[in-house]
Amino acid sequence: MTTGMAPILNALERLPKAREVKAGAWIGRCPAHEDVNPSLSWTTGEGGAALVRCHAGCPTEAVVEAVGMSMADLFAPDEPKTKSSMREVATYPYRDEEGGLLYEVVRFEPKTFRQRRSDGRGGWAWNMNGVRRVPYRLDALVNSGDKVVFLVEGEKDVDRLRREGLVATCNVTGAGKWRDEYSEHLRGRQVAIIPDNDDPGRDHALEVAASLFGIARSVRIVELPDLPPKGDVSDWLDAGHTADELKAIIKATDWLRSRPTRDQSAESDKSTPDPDLMSLRSLVSQPQDWPTHPDEAAFAGFAGEAVDMIDPHTEADRVAVLGQFIVMFGNAVGTGPHVMVGATRHGANEYLALAGSTSKARKGDSERPNRAIYSQADPDWTDHRLIGGLGSGEALVWAVRDPIQKVTDEGEITTVDPGEPDKRLTIFEPELVRIMKIASRAGSILSPIIRDAWDRGDIRTTTKTAPARATGAHVSIFGHTTIEELRRELADVELVNGFANRFLWLAVRRSKELPEPEPFEGEQVVEIVAELQDRIAFASRLDRLARDDEARQMWAEAYHDLSADRPGLAGAVLARAEAHVLRLSLIYALLDKSTTIGARHLESALALWGYVERSVAYIFGDATGDPIADTIESALKATEATEGLTRTQIRDLFGRHEPSGRISAALGRLLADGRARTFSRETGGRPVEVWVTAP
Repeated sequence: MTTGMAPILNALERLPKAREVKAGAWIGRCPAHEDVNPSLSWTTGEGGAALVRCHAGCPTEAVVEAVGMSMADLFAPDEPKTKSSMREVATYPYRDEEGGLLYEVVRFEPKTFRQRRSDGRGGWAWNMNGVRRVPYRLDALVNSGDKVVFLVEGEKDVDRLRREGLVATCNVTGAGKWRDEYSEHLRGRQVAIIPDNDDPGRDHALEVAASLFGIARSVRIVELPDLPPKGDVSDWLDAGHTADELKAIIKATDWLRSRPTRDQSAESDKSTPDPDLMSLRSLVSQPQDWPTHPDEAAFAGFAGEAVDMIDPHTEADRVAVLGQFIVMFGNAVGTGPHVMVGATRHGANEYLALAGSTSKARKGDSERPNRAIYSQADPDWTDHRLIGGLGSGEALVWAVRDPIQKVTDEGEITTVDPGEPDKRLTIFEPELVRIMKIASRAGSILSPIIRDAWDRGDIRTTTKTAPARATGAHVSIFGHTTIEELRRELADVELVNGFANRFLWLAVRRSKELPEPEPFEGEQVVEIVAELQDRIAFASRLDRLARDDEARQMWAEAYHDLSADRPGLAGAVLARAEAHVLRLSLIYALLDKSTTIGARHLESALALWGYVERSVAYIFGDATGDPIADTIESALKATEATEGLTRTQIRDLFGRHEPSGRISAALGRLLADGRARTFSRETGGRPVEVWVTAP
């Protein structure tokens, strides 16, 4: 009985554009002629024989010869090969989500691979007819929580990484055979693609990344240092490298900011290399150095004393503890203390975002000790005016609403709701990205409410069923996110202008390891609480503050740089620098129990703002805030050696799915920002418009 499969089938499945159109039936580009659209079809016939046909008319002999095989390879042997010439060395079972066996890949020596499925009679059929295709180790993948998934080329590499305690997968038949349906199994996951060190491996990585883009939470293409030609991750580990080194490389490699082009059509201009295939690095933002920690001036005064006291009890970043302490204080002191800039009033309320290097940046550890201190210094504020989460703009207005009055049928004014007399409100959002998603929904008023609450404190809803307004609201927000989430969600400059530039953005990470931190209690805590209580009481009695002469001089010197226009997404995030520094200097003065803003308070504010600037530069790099412009700029950087891209090639970057007006606007932005330039190239006919990066 024939139990094998025709040897030519593996070779045909590796042809360009090869894909299974239905169970056991395949199409691909014919290797015997210059094929543009797939014109070759094949299937498995009786006894496992390969039935091959070129619909453009190529003889079967020509097709077989073009893939380096003979006519005998169209027929299945009784065994994969004789036992004397082939030895089975490994079996890789592919299972469904519940662990049920779907098929196996068998590796033989000399090195070759065959796939087999159950024949339903206790034996094996050496083909994949009617079998559901899934990624390798799918059953383990679906039960791996939120761990990073390593995507490699072969089953051997998957199993090696699993022995290192990592989550890994691959697709059957190796490079060039990824299917889009595999990507659904990785929806919402963090994926690190590790290609073999050869051209097919790099092409495969780009193909997989293109399929995963917009489905996976993030996609990285990782190039392993010191990997020999044609080497893989198993070779790299065998050379003495470790899983910890691999994890560090993953963390240092940024996620892809644009979708790679999966392949080029036959009509594309072959004289210009595909920019996505020329260099993986052109698609990946290179790691930057972590931002330099704030100058010690940021930790001056009572705020620094509080941080010094908290620091031995937490693994949190000192700047995370500082930022939350300051924002909490600015809200607790209430609506009284303020600074006037012309006709604009600035209170002590601020918004803060902590962006962690990873999900284990100990952001929560910076909030808990601060909350413990404030709950003793001002229990009414922490119990009633410090709330968690924010579901809508309407909910925010309601939390600080004015009394609601209505006119009765008799013409009398009656109060139907007493409102909220305490206009202080601090919102703690441990998943800041959640607010961003709510704010970006159609019909949501959250973004303008957040903006107006920061700008002037007068906010309102206009719904017919429950209209409400709040005047003089004193709203603060502090939230936590990861840098990865932030880069993914905050790519639109419109959301930045309506939301993000009201926040102080601080990049934070775990500061140390404390296996058994000491309890947060004792005499020092009692002393800090008493001092904090006294300073809140003092500040809450104040009204308008102004700078002294020395601070005015310092402000005049700093104002030019603070108010200067800055390009790109980072510039949009930092657009309210003057207002933020002003509010921070006010808070530092109040913490110091001062009735004026002195030079030392402004110096502290500038020191903390300097770290905000460095954090924003680290998080957003030189992104423009326009995804189309960012994609074009990345491609232009990758094509410097080929003298840029024509307008047609730029259009092809987006698969011709972006309107020409949108692309023109993006190019105009790059030109205006000095990031790109254009010139005409003579061709002997009509000149061609070419774009390159600006020097």
